[in-house]
Amino acid sequence: MLKVAHHGSAYQEPAFLDAVRPSVALVPVGVGNSYGHPNAAVLARLARGGARVLRTDTDGDVAVVRGGAGMAVVVRGVPPGRRLG
Repeated sequence: MLKVAHHGSAYQEPAFLDAVRPSVALVPVGVGNSYGHPNAAVLARLARGGARVLRTDTDGDVAVVRGGAGMAVVVRGVPPGRRLG
């Protein structure tokens, strides 16, 4: 699991993302972000690597919880894929 740095900006180290190969990538980003975050290329690289990408602007509240089988992700507030606001 990876918490993507700086709202998913373009300034992510590709070699790091490739080495980590997270199964889940959490991207905290505000609705209507005027800085162009998250970066489409970063999101695509994560998805190509097999990560389930969850964004707070489209998925609502996202939390990592510990359960009997290990860690899991819980999404609340917005049906998956629907934008807030």
